Amino acid sequence: MYLTGTKTPFSVLFYSFFCKLAIANCPPFFPANCQLFFPANYARLLPFCAIFVRLKTIKPKTFKMKRFATRFTMLFLLFIGISSLHAQEIRNSSGSSTGRIDNDGTIRNSSGSSVGRIDNDGTIRNGSGSSIGRIDNDGTIRNGSGSSVGRLDTDGTVRNESGSSIGKIDSDGTIRNSSGSSIGSANGIKKSWAAVVFFFFIFN
Repeated sequence: MYLTGTKTPFSVLFYSFFCKLAIANCPPFFPANCQLFFPANYARLLPFCAIFVRLKTIKPKTFKMKRFATRFTMLFLLFIGISSLHAQEIRNSSGSSTGRIDNDGTIRNSSGSSVGRIDNDGTIRNGSGSSIGRIDNDGTIRNGSGSSVGRLDTDGTVRNESGSSIGKIDSDGTIRNSSGSSIGSANGIKKSWAAVVFFFFIFN
């Protein structure tokens, strides 16, 4: 059956590519390989796939705006898919990608190689898997010895071990230094993770 009765090959191909691909790569429990296609926002694609399935079963006569609804959903799905590919990237002040952080906390360099990881419990690990620090629940960031090296306030302000502000992470992911100048961005990345990468630890 065609989408809303439309015999447009593009509609069929679009449905097959995005919906079936999303479902195939995002089975229950959302494994990590789902990130290969929609790294940060893949879960948001599934409701729109459901819309496609629903549209396929609606007869044209009972859905007057079938063409508009189908095309709008297509474009929105495409937008989400493309934006997801750019989410979670770490960028410098010039906007160039210098790496990324996956949903599971894996830190990757610009070549895609794993250079570190942040576990769910806040443990910070280097490329060899050894613990080099930790993020406490209150935002305190500690080194491998357990000593505080700084903290992240709830408003995104980053402070050193003395409590002085050394930067800030805006709600849109923009990273700023103590002077308020942008030094990069971490769109779609947890602020605490971004603080670790930009201000406290070096991952090679």
